[in-house]
Amino acid sequence: MTIIETPPGVALQESCIPVLETARLVLRAPKIEDVDAIAALANSRRIAEMTANLPHPYRAADALSFIANAPQGE
Repeated sequence: MTIIETPPGVALQESCIPVLETARLVLRAPKIEDVDAIAALANSRRIAEMTANLPHPYRAADALSFIANAPQGE
């Protein structure tokens, strides 16, 4: 059953976050192992200027906070 096929009134659990995979992309909930990569990629002034709530500089502590507050998948 997909999220779209879930009957009305059935609460979706945070653990229902799907992993989407294509030949070039894997989209999943962030994991603690992603801290360094997230911090490196998000630590760009150009990106921070184009987003409302992204701090600059973006440090590992910011990535940890992001992961801690993100819904977790399977």
